[in-house]
Amino acid sequence: MNNIKLFSWICLHDLVTWNQITTSCETFKNSLGTNLNEDQLFDEIGHLKLYLTKEKLTDWNKNNISTEDRWLEFFRFMKGKLVPVTNLEKLYEFVLCLPGTNAPIKRLFSHINKYWTSEKSQPEISSLKSIMQVYTNFVESCHEMFNMLKMDQRILKEIHGSQKYLKYTVGEIVRETCIAIWNKLQKGEMLEPTIEHWLEISNTFYSKTNFPNSLGAVDGKHIRSYGKESDSNIFKESSFGKKLYTNALNIPGPTRLPNSQGSPQPYVFVGDEAFAIHTNLLRPYPQ
Repeated sequence: MNNIKLFSWICLHDLVTWNQITTSCETFKNSLGTNLNEDQLFDEIGHLKLYLTKEKLTDWNKNNISTEDRWLEFFRFMKGKLVPVTNLEKLYEFVLCLPGTNAPIKRLFSHINKYWTSEKSQPEISSLKSIMQVYTNFVESCHEMFNMLKMDQRILKEIHGSQKYLKYTVGEIVRETCIAIWNKLQKGEMLEPTIEHWLEISNTFYSKTNFPNSLGAVDGKHIRSYGKESDSNIFKESSFGKKLYTNALNIPGPTRLPNSQGSPQPYVFVGDEAFAIHTNLLRPYPQ
């Protein structure tokens, strides 16, 4: 973990050099067994160095801008230019995936009243390394990870065989934890979208797909799984689907399409042919 000092440049307090990046890449590879695309990274660093002017760094340092906000500003700038910086994002996540304080972790476990570890505020280096490996290498969503674990009999056997979980089934642990997290953190971390938020989502979707007035794509498996039920039924029975069909999602009103003087068109979600058509839900024509 002493090697983390080699990543001090990621605080963006000073100008970045290619030698610093090369050392970081080697450490990244040795720690996680994961390679970065150095050709792409070289271009990405070029963009970063052009963005990090002396005036920019002086302004950031003078106003005590946090490292997170510095990177967010840069990533948003590159996103606006439609220039990917995937390798820099991996380095950033690798270094900053661990919080500087354990306060958020203790707060979360305090909320759900579970203390399953004797390490608590003093986790071992091996635990920290495992967290970083999972965070950097796994791209699955929580739902996908849950299904993957549920289908792996070897992992389930290990979990059931652990002394920690004798009183609980895997499903009960996941359910209780998710409910506790939702009840305590939803109001601060997962607020319902406002009209302004939907407009921001639509602009992002348009910049990436060239599809105007779209609020995103929907699919049954992304909402909840009910065995053999169709995506359409799953969607209708979900909280999201019910709010959509009762016009309770704060969706912006119709607006003209870009570069068009035609009549205003509604904002829509896009789905496949399994979904029923709706003012705010667009599906392909039947074949």
